[in-house]
Amino acid sequence: MDQKTTEEKRERYFEAKTFEVKTADIFEILGFEVELNRNIGGNDIDIYIKKKMSFGNHYEHYICECKDYNGMLAWSGSTSMSACRQALIIYSNTN
Repeated sequence: MDQKTTEEKRERYFEAKTFEVKTADIFEILGFEVELNRNIGGNDIDIYIKKKMSFGNHYEHYICECKDYNGMLAWSGSTSMSACRQALIIYSNTN
């Protein structure tokens, strides 16, 4: 098992948070309203995204999970996404 120092873990944490913020910024540029680290039904969501539709007072809603890992992403689904109609997984592989 890879043993990382506290400083390496801290650096990796901030890199991942920076990736979430950059992803949220992109959605804001595209005209979406974003909220970082929202709790929905007991599940922490990296980015909650919504955009007002062109008619009425209706919104499109999305959730986004950001994964910034070295290596392959092993993801088999998440309870936070199981009841969601529209979800995004943004994956960055820095290898």
